[in-house]
Amino acid sequence: MKEERDPGKKQPLVFDGVRDVYANNVHQELELMSALRKSFNFVIIDTEFPGFLRSTPRGASEEEIYSALKYNVDNMKLVQLGITLSNGKISLAWQFNLKDFDHEADNRSEDSIELLKRSGIDFDKNRKYGISADVLSIGLTEKLIAGCEGLKWITFHGLYDLAYLIKLVYKMPLPETLAGFLGLVRILFGPMVYDVKYMAKRCSAYFAEVGLVKLSKMLGINWRGKPHQAGHDSLLTAKVFWEMMNKFDGFKEDEHAGILYGFEENARKELENHRKLVKSHMSSL
Repeated sequence: MKEERDPGKKQPLVFDGVRDVYANNVHQELELMSALRKSFNFVIIDTEFPGFLRSTPRGASEEEIYSALKYNVDNMKLVQLGITLSNGKISLAWQFNLKDFDHEADNRSEDSIELLKRSGIDFDKNRKYGISADVLSIGLTEKLIAGCEGLKWITFHGLYDLAYLIKLVYKMPLPETLAGFLGLVRILFGPMVYDVKYMAKRCSAYFAEVGLVKLSKMLGINWRGKPHQAGHDSLLTAKVFWEMMNKFDGFKEDEHAGILYGFEENARKELENHRKLVKSHMSSL
């Protein structure tokens, strides 16, 4: 019987699509990412997770949406983290496969598990060869997040992406309140956090309710990646971001920094409170 090959071994330091990361190459890939982040200051993230335990009805308040988000993220585990580094001309993507989630024992939505399986995620391989959340937490903190002033973080409908990354880094339940969550987003990622879905909605009503893949097709992007795999979706988000940046005058970074799709009202309040604090601090100097 032929022995299964460890998927993380001896991956050459060249880019051809999305780089899959497992336990045996995680440190090599994080070192590479650390070396590149000085030249690639846009960080595009996506996550895959095992569905939802609690949903929110259409028309739910932002506080109700956050309550469900907190419950789901606190009680479920991350499957994949996708990170793309970009400078506007070149985009380089990684797909971190985590080992902690057990698709037979841990909290999950069976429909979501089947979707992820059909999309090509191999849960058994991840359990055998994947990265522990603790190892990835330390590595990302040291090699990407620490000293990240100047990095711009980009998501697409990114509430859960940001929440799972916060949980991964801080290793604790999410804050009790939406205001606390938005404050933590600012602390961890800084002021330059962008949600492409919100920005697209501001550019055209036609983009308001469409998903990432459909939006990319509407923009004429030729993409052959794998939807519902985190590295591939983060790379597609980067392509959509730059395509819209080039095509639409209303797609401006400065006007949309810190506003998250689904939390618009409270995000604006957090931004205004932060500006007041900064102004008060500056006047006291």
